[in-house]
Order: sequence, then structure tokens, then C-alpha cells
Amino acid sequence: DQLEKTAAEGDRRVLKEIMAFLYDKLNKPSKSLKYHLELFADGILDRVRRENLFDAIRDKAELVMCFDDHSLGIAGDRSAELKDRCEAKGVQLLTDNTDAIPCASVVKQLVAVPEHLHVYLHTLLGKDAHLGAPFADLQVELYAEYNPERLLNFLRVSTYYSFDKALEICEERALVPEMVFILGRMGDNHRALMLIIDRLRDVPRAIEFAKEQNDPELWNDLVMYSRDKPEFIIGLLELGGTHTNPTKVICNIPADLSIPGIRRALTNVLHDYHLQVELCTDCKRVLDGDCEVLSDGLRRLQHQGMAIESEQMCLVCQLPLEDMPSGCRSALAFWCGHIFHDKCILLPEILRKTHLSEASDSSLNLRQRNLRMVHGPREQRRMLMQGKLDRTVLIRQYDPRCPVCAEYDQKKSMQAHSGWSPAERMDRAGLLADADADADEAQADANALALAGERAELPPMLTLLM
Repeated sequence: DQLEKTAAEGDRRVLKEIMAFLYDKLNKPSKSLKYHLELFADGILDRVRRENLFDAIRDKAELVMCFDDHSLGIAGDRSAELKDRCEAKGVQLLTDNTDAIPCASVVKQLVAVPEHLHVYLHTLLGKDAHLGAPFADLQVELYAEYNPERLLNFLRVSTYYSFDKALEICEERALVPEMVFILGRMGDNHRALMLIIDRLRDVPRAIEFAKEQNDPELWNDLVMYSRDKPEFIIGLLELGGTHTNPTKVICNIPADLSIPGIRRALTNVLHDYHLQVELCTDCKRVLDGDCEVLSDGLRRLQHQGMAIESEQMCLVCQLPLEDMPSGCRSALAFWCGHIFHDKCILLPEILRKTHLSEASDSSLNLRQRNLRMVHGPREQRRMLMQGKLDRTVLIRQYDPRCPVCAEYDQKKSMQAHSGWSPAERMDRAGLLADADADADEAQADANALALAGERAELPPMLTLLM
């Protein structure tokens, strides 16, 4: 204590060095660091990191910032060296250890020196914007005072400041671009546009602002305001693009108004319109070509056969397809992948009519005689396939539908009107599970049986087997 009183007199530097040495010997780093920082001792900040003495400098934020100023040799206007000051060791030490050195404590110590507080908060923003959230309004004022050119970027990246307070600060310092941005954030687009027009008189910026907001009323305000201002009329015609109607701009021009460069602007408008028409025509041609190619590919896929196995089950009688019930002559496969015996889904009258040609002895004898006349498996297979296709055509006349899909469509329609009940949800889950299992079995062997033949249109029934 006696040495501290003596340090206020005489050779202060020598006495501070003595005090720092004695406190180090007494193992009181909190007091020794104060004198080391005042003496700008070399390596003192490295020692703080090395020995983890962050708690000892918790209340010495101003000394740390002054240490940075001394190490960088900064004097006079410090705002120009903001980037260098943010990379200094002292401020990096404070912002890297916010758990041991709370931000609120540092701000409270630096509030008397706004320049140092600005450097600290700017560095903190680069580390973690959320840590500086409670001081966002203060930071707006500091940017406006020391770095106005960085204020707009801060307003864009931060969402914690008060719009009203930030607008008031910008109005006091006549920061028009920042005022325009804040008003846009607040939704007062008309006032923001009037600021650009009246105070900045920047036509491209006004048009760009209207494009960013994408507000039709804003474009109407801009068109009405520019009807007697030649530079705005030219700007709208040349830069408005598809956002504004050139006819509306031209119709609002007074008859006695002279507009230099109007001929060039109108020529550009007509040229752009011609290019737009050509672009739309070419796009339509490309889309038509793509649709035609995709349609042809879909048609070819739909005309292909579907591979099945004889061990697959009929979804009605639950018997293998090769085990034909009495009166059953073939199996029917639908495009959805479900397969049934014809007797299980067709009415007896339809079965009788479609079997009529095969039941006649003359037709049966003719078919057998034709099969004996052909030589070779390929011709015999073609004749058998032709018989299947003939019967398929007869069955298609009665427009058969897959019972599984019909039941699912019915339940889906009921859902649209009244919603699914618990029982319906269980039925639907079981139905979809069975349908997926049958579809997987239907795709097991693609080479088991490939059905051929060209079809002119897509029917609900794929083909006829057996």
C-alpha cells in the first residue's frame, strides 16, 4: 500500500516496474498485470494466454485496448485502421475468451471510450453475431459515427437492432442509402422510393429498388412520378424490362414534353420485344420437341410386354396362375401389375362370349390345322400369340378393371369426402402392402415370358396369358 501511494510521485515508470515485480513475487497476477499493461511490457498478452490468466484481466479491458493502440502505433484518426485494430492481440484475446471475460463486462468498461468499444464490437460481430445481439442498437450508433461506410452491411447482416432507433440515427446523420434500406425492411416502400428519387435522384437505383421489392404499386408510383421527368422516362424504358409496361409509360408522357434520347429508347424497347418473341417461339419449339420425344419413349414402354411367373398367385382366389380353376382358360394381367384368372374377375356372360370362337369345333380344328402346317417354333409362337391378342381385343370391349385398384380408388374417393376412419386406414395399409408384394413378384424374371405386339392405344388391361 505504501508503494502504491509512492507510485503517484516521482519517477512513475520505475516505480511501476518495481510494483509489477513485487506483485509477481507475491503471486498476485491480478495486480501485477495492471502495471505490465500500463508499461506496455512485451509478451504480456502471450503470458496471459500461456498461464490462463483471463480472470486477472477481466476488469482491465481498457488497458488491453490501449496496449493494442501502442503496439500498432495508432494515433489521431483511428477509424481508418479498423481492420488492423481488429486483428490486434488484445482485442482478439478479449473476443476469443468471452466465457471468462463476459461481453457485458467489457462493454461496461469501454463505454467511456467509444472508439475502443466500436473496435471490440466489430471484432465480436466477426466471431459470433449472437454474442453482440444485446448491443446492436449501440453498434448502429458507433458505425454511423466512426465507419458510416460499413453501416449498411451491418444493417443487412444483423436482425437484432431496432428499426425505429436505427432510422432516427441515420436521419440525424443524413445517411440516405441506409434510410432507404431500413424503410424497406419496415415495409414503407413508398417513402423509401421517394427518398431515392428526391434526395439521391438516382434513376437506376430507384428501378433496382422497385425490382427488389417486386411490388406492383411501387412500379405504379414510379411511373406516375416520372411522367414529366425525361431522365426517369428514359430510365424506365431502358431499364424497366418486363417489370413495367412501356405502353403505360409512353401514354403518361405529356404532349408538350421534350425528351432527349426518346427515339433510341423506343428502338431498344422494340428490339427487346422482338427478342422476347423469338425467345418464346424457340422455347416453345424446344418444349414441343422434348414432349414428342418423351411421348414416343412412353409409348414404346407401354407397348412392351410384362414378365410374370406361373408361380404367381391370383389376387382373388389366391391360387397359382398355373392352377386353372374349372372353366378358366387364361390369366389377365393389368398395367398396374396385378394378375388374375379370367374366371375370377369376368362375368359368366362375358366369359361365354369371349370363349365362343374357341368353343366352336370349326374354329378349334382350323387353329390346330394351322399349327400343324407351320414349321418351326417361331411361327408356332406367332400363331399362339395371335390367338391371345384376338381374345384380348374381345375382352377389352367390355372394359374390365383391376378389382384391387378399383377398391383403392373407391376408398381414396371416400377419404376426400369424409376422411379416413381407423378401419379404413388399416384396410388401406393392408391393401398397399399386398399390392407392393404382388408388384415385386411380377417383376422377378424379365425373361420368363415377354409379350409382344404393337398396340395403337393404352388400354386398362395389359395382355392376355395362357
